[in-house]
Amino acid sequence: MLISLMGMLTGFERPVDTGILLEKRITLQGIDVGRVETLQALLKTNIAPQVNHIIPFETDLSTQAD
Repeated sequence: MLISLMGMLTGFERPVDTGILLEKRITLQGIDVGRVETLQALLKTNIAPQVNHIIPFETDLSTQAD
């Protein structure tokens, strides 16, 4: 299982139970997205996101083709 985290919304210091991550063979990856001020400046430009498809949370991704 892969868990991706985008941004450090609550800071860097959070307790993580690494035993569960290892036991369940979970891969955890994070992406630092920058400063809040940079995001606020970007939002003022009225750039619209480009989304080519949406996958509902209920979708079983193990049955999806790559």
